[in-house]
Amino acid sequence: MSVNRHSIRIDTPSTAPLAAMKIAIVAPVVAPIVERDAHGNHHVLVDLARGLEKRGHDVAVFCAEGSSVPGVRLVTLPIDKDVRRRTVIPGRELAADARDAGDALGRAYRALFERVADFGPDAVSQHAYDAEAIEAAGSFRAVHTLHLPPILPEVVRACVATEQRLGAVSRDAQSRWHAVGVDAGLLRNGVPDPLDGRDLPTRAERDPAAIIAGRISPEKGTAVAIRAAGRAGLRADVVGSVHDPDYYATQVEPLLKSGFVNYRGAITRAELSELLLNAEVAIMPVEWDEPFGLVAADAQMVGCPVVAYNRGALPEIVEHGVGGWIVPAGEESALVGAAAAASSLPREEIRESAVRRLGLEPMLDAYEETLAAAADEDLAPAGSPQPDVAAPEAEDLSASTGTLRRQEGTTFR
Repeated sequence: MSVNRHSIRIDTPSTAPLAAMKIAIVAPVVAPIVERDAHGNHHVLVDLARGLEKRGHDVAVFCAEGSSVPGVRLVTLPIDKDVRRRTVIPGRELAADARDAGDALGRAYRALFERVADFGPDAVSQHAYDAEAIEAAGSFRAVHTLHLPPILPEVVRACVATEQRLGAVSRDAQSRWHAVGVDAGLLRNGVPDPLDGRDLPTRAERDPAAIIAGRISPEKGTAVAIRAAGRAGLRADVVGSVHDPDYYATQVEPLLKSGFVNYRGAITRAELSELLLNAEVAIMPVEWDEPFGLVAADAQMVGCPVVAYNRGALPEIVEHGVGGWIVPAGEESALVGAAAAASSLPREEIRESAVRRLGLEPMLDAYEETLAAAADEDLAPAGSPQPDVAAPEAEDLSASTGTLRRQEGTTFR
């Protein structure tokens, strides 16, 4: 059977029951999976592992040593310390020493896929944004989830070369991959519902706080979000670890001395859900083209409105005027006005919109069907030559701000 990567879909899942599969989920090895301060792609693959296991599949997650996830079977591998330098930070090229660690990364993924082979999966769900991982998976029936836009030429090259299925996590991200010649399907992220039947808090019960969550680095706009919260008359609860020490020291740390800022550091996703449930708003002035926006989805799932810049997939994730407000990128005053007005949005409607559009079940349907299709495919013979391809130019992160969706009559100044 030939591979048709366009067969990755989420809109019309099959109603036919699927046979139980043995599924290997491959995590990025540049960091262990931990509950406190997990990476966004770690959240997705853990939700995926739990969801597929509940549906009757035999699932194991292959990841770096030091990982710990309750209720999920992990197969861990010791990782060379040099590999840890390969974390991709959007908007910045890999440092020279990080690029030099490519050999160590290649060895790590080859060793990891030896463990995958021992497991004997019917299909592999591969989540690392590393060319070395895509190449090491070449002899497996694999589906690669592209959690980032096309920002590294070596990853773009590997995606063009592979005959395996590729899936972007939003329609916006999918269009960006198509623009550089990568035939990516759609494996849209979804998030779990943490409320478990609990009621939403009343306005009187909520905290006068804005949640600013995510890694502390320039592309997340942490400093802008703190300033906007203060100008909107809200306490700024900052959540996340420092990924850019210089940015933290020069732009964020001075703001933490203000009386309205509470820096909580790294917390678990359950703790973040509780903060969002009781807060007035989540503020996301991202300064790059966000490929999905898990914080935005998590916030709306508990009825918390989101105020965000019009970048990347955020207009796709936040239903403008229902789940929050999307304001023009870079317009901090508009962000302030929207944050101040967010409390007027009905919490029940925010949550209803999120449950309808952003839940976990459609994501599980998409992965289940795509992995089942991959499991039915004929494998290429070992050692088959790969096509010789040139990498299209990786995306310029400053180039596009997406399409702003406005609600008639609504402007913020």
